[in-house]
Amino acid sequence: MFTDENCQAAEPGLVDAAYVFAVSGCQAEAFSMSLVNEAAGLMKAGVSGVATLELDLTGPEAALAMTAPDAASYLIEVSATEEFSGLELSDFAVAGCEFAELSGSTLTPGECAEGQLTATLLAGTIQDQMGNLGPETDFVLSFLRDTIPPTAIWGDPVVELLDAGYNVSLDLILDGELVEGAGVEFAADPIGCLPVTTLTESGILFQHTQCAPGLIAWVLPPLSLVDSAGNPGPATELSFALTLD
Repeated sequence: MFTDENCQAAEPGLVDAAYVFAVSGCQAEAFSMSLVNEAAGLMKAGVSGVATLELDLTGPEAALAMTAPDAASYLIEVSATEEFSGLELSDFAVAGCEFAELSGSTLTPGECAEGQLTATLLAGTIQDQMGNLGPETDFVLSFLRDTIPPTAIWGDPVVELLDAGYNVSLDLILDGELVEGAGVEFAADPIGCLPVTTLTESGILFQHTQCAPGLIAWVLPPLSLVDSAGNPGPATELSFALTLD
């Protein structure tokens, strides 16, 4: 007799002088059964004809986590709230990549495009030791792929001729931040009118006063910048020259 009316017992079989039978279909986590009087009378003295236990009827919850992103591919690890099995490549939906490989519990998407990418573990694709399926809903890992190096753009100079010489203002618009120790190189021929530099929201403002006629130039060396994704740039130097006459 079962307290859960959904439980169904199969015909018992004799194994090592003991009757063994399988129970299926139970829906309550609290499982309790007792033998009817006729069967209980066959039990050895001191052996109870009642059995109670807690059933595991909940499927495993799962998560995806990035473990080792690089420029070519990504390693995405599947973890769960309990031991699981049954994981296959078809259990995933990957958007933004040409292919994906699965080794154990590690998914490796490859040849991914720039921009927003997603890896989804579909619901009900893994099972625990009790046969419960999980996760209950799709688990989506979304991440941004950015391998484009940062660059910079020189703005239009503003030149003002005064009695004491030229005043020059020039903006350098940055797509990233200067790495430690990096800076813009400045040269003037003839030497003079060293700039006053000001950091702005878009980059750096160079202001020069009392410059003599001649050539002045600014140079941003290569790999002076780094963006939020860790990409260094620009690949080559960015220079700007201006002749004052």
